[in-house]
Amino acid sequence: MTYRDVERYYEELRRNAVAKRDYYRALAERLPDFIALEQEEKAALMALYRAEYEGLSSADGLRQTAKQKTAAKNAALAAAGINPDDLTLHYACEKCKDTGFVDTKPCTCYSDARKKILLERGVTADFPSFASHTAKKEAALDKFHHSIQNFSGIFPETQVKTLVFSGNCGTGKTFLMQAFCKEIEAKGFSVCYHTALELNQLFLDYHTTKNGLRADIMDRLLLSDLLAIDDLGTEPILKNVTVEYLLSVISTRALRKKHTVITTNLGGGEVLSRYGERLFSRLVDKASARWLLFRDIPDLRLEPPAK
Repeated sequence: MTYRDVERYYEELRRNAVAKRDYYRALAERLPDFIALEQEEKAALMALYRAEYEGLSSADGLRQTAKQKTAAKNAALAAAGINPDDLTLHYACEKCKDTGFVDTKPCTCYSDARKKILLERGVTADFPSFASHTAKKEAALDKFHHSIQNFSGIFPETQVKTLVFSGNCGTGKTFLMQAFCKEIEAKGFSVCYHTALELNQLFLDYHTTKNGLRADIMDRLLLSDLLAIDDLGTEPILKNVTVEYLLSVISTRALRKKHTVITTNLGGGEVLSRYGERLFSRLVDKASARWLLFRDIPDLRLEPPAK
């Protein structure tokens, strides 16, 4: 996600606010007496403001007249089923007027807007937390749990940028990865989460799309603070797409020192055979990558729930 994504989000909010105001304004102007009633209200208010500014004794009477004119206008609108308040421009956030900033500082709504965009783009949502481990999972994953939790605590200031969770089905790889993603997103970082199948479809969309959307597709994968790829190896290999774009994404993120976490049922030799030496070498680079091998762990999905 880029700054431009958030900017577009706020632009859309402002357009919606203006469109709603203009829609009801157009309806009101079709009423036979609305324009005249509105002009009378404005004239009464101007007379009141002048009297108040000059300290005239007539201000009290003019105030009552202005209230009557406003009430007459609102009654005409209500009779037509129009809420008078809808003729006024209302923002989703009145503090920043849907710009995302108050003066030069991010508004309190900015963080929520950013999270909303991330959620819409395959980012963490309703993921489990580290604290939600059952007693059985806690025991089985203990050797990984604390190290990953500590890793998330110092993120992004880590030498290791790529984590690969490798092991059999049902051993808790996805659970641990999602808990890690949730922790990182809670710290305010962008987390882009996709299954390998979803990621493969994004690669295909990018490969076949010839308009401006191509940049948006790739930006999400390259610019997020953390890219999470679940179940690598379950996707079909599409010629000139799967391996090529996966290599490009992993390589670019490594060069930019961006974090990537991958779960897979494949072992190292299988990853090498399926994706080639160039990708494999990046995933096993001892300077920046670590593999966590989920061995000798029973399929936790087949275990009875802890009492």
